[in-house]
Amino acid sequence: MINTEQKLVQIKRYGVSVQSSEVTVPLDCYPVSAVAFQYHVRKSQKKESGLQVFAASMKDIQKALKVKPKLTSKEVLATLPSYFYSFVKLGLPKEGNKLLPH
Repeated sequence: MINTEQKLVQIKRYGVSVQSSEVTVPLDCYPVSAVAFQYHVRKSQKKESGLQVFAASMKDIQKALKVKPKLTSKEVLATLPSYFYSFVKLGLPKEGNKLLPH
């Protein structure tokens, strides 16, 4: 039995109940039409509007979800300024994922 209001799943045959402990936070954002979006963009450009407009295309979302290739130490060195060269190991996944002792 699935109870969506209580976020509960029960398998009575085995006497198993699982309830979600997830707390949902209502978001203060809404999908809008292109005309409404254009109106809100213009309104947000006024200094004291207090309105923020954000947009993401499907291409942006797919790019963000794409698995990133692991970098080699040479690739990490190429992206760092010279004064960070001694820390190059921290940019590699194997070392960068380790926690410091505390």
